[in-house]
Amino acid sequence: MIHAAVGNLAPTAARIVDAVRDAHMAHFDETGMRIAGNLRWLHTAATQTLTRGGSVQGGIITRHPLP
Repeated sequence: MIHAAVGNLAPTAARIVDAVRDAHMAHFDETGMRIAGNLRWLHTAATQTLTRGGSVQGGIITRHPLP
């Protein structure tokens, strides 16, 4: 069920990435957090109306659309 949702949201996520990249102004941030005692990083890129995030785990960026 989760994999189907990810597939259904992929076109929307791609449009968000394009819109943030093409925006006149955007904000970028990274926040460290601990998960099960391990340091992870949440990277975000946002405009006034859109947010795109991705976490880094073991050097691999995993992208997650944020509400």
